[in-house]
Amino acid sequence: MDGNGCKCPHCDEYQNTLSPRHMEVVTELALHPGATNSQLAQNLSISPNTLKRHLADIYRELRVSNRLDCMIACLTLGIVTVEQLQTRQTRENV
Repeated sequence: MDGNGCKCPHCDEYQNTLSPRHMEVVTELALHPGATNSQLAQNLSISPNTLKRHLADIYRELRVSNRLDCMIACLTLGIVTVEQLQTRQTRENV
């Protein structure tokens, strides 16, 4: 069971599949949905090419092909929650 109470056997599988860095990438992506790869990379202190590699790995793990589907999958599977995003956004705005 994941942090959202989902009993889907895939939730824990996906949460355990994404590395901590990949979790940071999807959280940053969720916090800044309109950001370019360059902007996201700068926020994460990595190069745009490294970000692209992370995104390709994440998409493959989640079996999606774009950012929107990635975010839908992350929210649906409980990998990222609205509460986590609100907490993170509040900390960034302080």
